[in-house]
Amino acid sequence: MEKCFAYLWIPTISHTQIPFNKPYHNELEENISDIPEDEFKVKLELSNGKDIKVYVQDENDKNSYVLFTTLCYEDFSHNGTVKYSFMEASLSKDGFRFTADTFPEIIYHMIKSFYHIHEFHESESDSSLQPFVSKKDIDIHNMDNEAIHHYLKSHEEAILNLVKSAKTFLQTIKKREAKEKNKSVIREYYAFPSMYVMALGYDTYLNSIYNSVYNSKCRISANKSNYRQRAFNIENSIKYFHVLNVVFNERIREANTLKVLQKAEVNLDAITKTARQNLDAIVETAEESTISAKKSIRLTIYGIWISLILGIASITYSVYLSKESSDNLKKAGDELRLSTKDMQVYKDSILLPKDTL
Repeated sequence: MEKCFAYLWIPTISHTQIPFNKPYHNELEENISDIPEDEFKVKLELSNGKDIKVYVQDENDKNSYVLFTTLCYEDFSHNGTVKYSFMEASLSKDGFRFTADTFPEIIYHMIKSFYHIHEFHESESDSSLQPFVSKKDIDIHNMDNEAIHHYLKSHEEAILNLVKSAKTFLQTIKKREAKEKNKSVIREYYAFPSMYVMALGYDTYLNSIYNSVYNSKCRISANKSNYRQRAFNIENSIKYFHVLNVVFNERIREANTLKVLQKAEVNLDAITKTARQNLDAIVETAEESTISAKKSIRLTIYGIWISLILGIASITYSVYLSKESSDNLKKAGDELRLSTKDMQVYKDSILLPKDTL
């Protein structure tokens, strides 16, 4: 078995280093079988923080693992490229294997999860990037090295596919909108923002290699047309997503406005209907009570006269009580003044606390 090298790009931003000292996980386990009834698990384990031991499920004991190979850490660059070496290993000719031609994509995905959080999308929506594996010992700090351009090409394909999906998505919605003649029911408009965030997430991480000091060919100003075209595709794709975002935001705003107007119209109809019903009920009640109203008016007048008589009597009695009370109060005041006439207060008899002096 020969020695090989895996050059794995860990998504990061230019000023943030890969957290080798504080990984998000120290061990990961996953069933990588495509057949539900035929489970096949692999386990990755960080060793000394950087080396990665790869275990596979024991064929004779499903609860045990056997060491398959070890990815030995070699080097990393600040654009997120990590270099590992390993010895080729294979369970079978067509089965699980690590060679210069075959490096399981799921293993690459798991390795990224050691050091990368999926901020802009769910883990299962991670971009499908093929790892770059070679028997050549490449210096990842060299200008325009093969590893950096492998991931630039892969990312160009990923973002162009995302642009195609977004264009198809918009066309489908417009056809449905024209058919239904009601923008407020096009719920798919609200699905676009997550796609837009995903595209910007790709762009954010892509900048770590696109704007890397090791990249000079993949530029719009580059001499070689194929690299220049790649740079144009990358930049133009993101610009397209910015334009799409404006389109979808406008559609969402129109849909929300229509919903508000439709809701207001429904509420107005309900209020108008209720008002009519209440008015009809009032008129009907008034007609039925016309006769009884005449009788009740006479009783009300009698009641008012009785209330006035009782009120006058009550006021007269209150005035009497008020006068009697005033006389008693005057008498009590005179007695109080007589009782205090000879009282004197001497300064020496007042004791003050020392702390108030």
